[in-house]
Amino acid sequence: MDELDVEFCIVGGIAYLAYIQDRNTKDLDILISVKELEKVRGHVKVIGEDVNFTNADFEGLCVDFLKTSNALFDYVHKNEVTTYEFAEGNYPVATINGLILMRFDSIIDLYQKGKLMKALYYERDLQVLTVVFDIDWDHIWTVSKKFFTDGQINEFKKMVSDWQKPRRNRFE
Repeated sequence: MDELDVEFCIVGGIAYLAYIQDRNTKDLDILISVKELEKVRGHVKVIGEDVNFTNADFEGLCVDFLKTSNALFDYVHKNEVTTYEFAEGNYPVATINGLILMRFDSIIDLYQKGKLMKALYYERDLQVLTVVFDIDWDHIWTVSKKFFTDGQINEFKKMVSDWQKPRRNRFE
């Protein structure tokens, strides 16, 4: 991507590694514009594609390109990006707020598709971020109104409320 001068942002499991060190993932998720994706297309093997995603293989690595033609993806790409120093160099990654918004979207999709186990993994990601970091939930809820229904936001508020309850050591 650097060699092709492609503008992108890392999201998903790899981006979580910038914040939560014990996160495992099997793929690389990239926010990218359709224009920038065209620069990369000849260097990857496209496996599947729809209006929001292009799934590809790059030398055995599964790469999911999330297209910024999706309003939420575009918002995160434009407003919720920071730089993180991985061993390979400095790369743009989604902020914690960006990751939360992206996970909200994914969780809704997973529940609608009946993929409850994966939804639970994504909920755990959010729970860990909630416990470890001081998150500006007012900002999250304000931005969420642009992308989610009131009912969806209320369900997320219930989840967050449960995660924020004081924890105790059950083994004392």
